[in-house]
Amino acid sequence: MRLLTIIVALTLPGACILTGVLSRFSVPSKPNMAFGFRTRRSSSSIEAWQYANKLCGLFFLILGIIYLLAGIIGVNVFRNTSLSQFRDIVTIYAISFMVFVVISIILTQIILCKKYDINGNIKT
Repeated sequence: MRLLTIIVALTLPGACILTGVLSRFSVPSKPNMAFGFRTRRSSSSIEAWQYANKLCGLFFLILGIIYLLAGIIGVNVFRNTSLSQFRDIVTIYAISFMVFVVISIILTQIILCKKYDINGNIKT
């Protein structure tokens, strides 16, 4: 059970880092339904699409690295705790991770709305 918990604690940030790298460095050339930061504003122009995906990718990359380090440290610091305490710590870790993922998405949308109008043109 502890091994499963460790895998979960390290898989979440790993997936976030992978998503961040793909979004940041391999943005699809135009909006699509398969991959990317898809909102009405980000899909309004190719420039807005690329900007939103690179920005959200950066947030995800930073978040993933921070949580990967926290997971590695946490697994070592809390390895001698009871299984129920360890599970509680990992649950808090996973919930806080998801909260920060949502915050990253909201921040990306706020910044995108400040930079681009509804038609995807840069605001002056």
